[in-house]
Amino acid sequence: ENTLSLQSYYDYFLRDTTAISEERHTADLDVQHTIVVGERQEIVWGGGARITAVSLAESIDVAVRRPDDNTMEFGNVFVQDTVQLLPERLAVTVGTKLQYTAHLGEEDLQLQPSARLVWTPTVRQTLWGAVSRAARTPSHMERSALLRQRVNPPMGANPFPTLVTFNGSPRF
Repeated sequence: ENTLSLQSYYDYFLRDTTAISEERHTADLDVQHTIVVGERQEIVWGGGARITAVSLAESIDVAVRRPDDNTMEFGNVFVQDTVQLLPERLAVTVGTKLQYTAHLGEEDLQLQPSARLVWTPTVRQTLWGAVSRAARTPSHMERSALLRQRVNPPMGANPFPTLVTFNGSPRF
């Protein structure tokens, strides 16, 4: 059976603590189309887009390197083809996803191919294996924040407090 699905959402997030104040707005849209070809083949294709706007307030513990550039944009298109080599027993799926990311003035395009083999010897057993390449998109904090944390050493150790920092990077 051929199907078409469309999904969207909007998310609002607010965290306001003494260490950090963060406000985030996210809008997302996804579409997926499934096409059944004969009795043994199913093709699924689609795409999506997401925009996230983040606002971070600086404190003594948190600084934002580029507070004026707080929007992350994502887009993707994908296609996968599943063929039943032996109906109900052995299937192979091949596909790929092309993902676009824009953040902090940098753009990135990632190709993520995938191949999967599924064997079902009995109704209670399934064995599968896959080879895939997946891309991880770092968060706003991982790319642009500077976190500072004061650490007090235990008694008898160095008597001076130490400042530990985490430096986010666009090249994360």
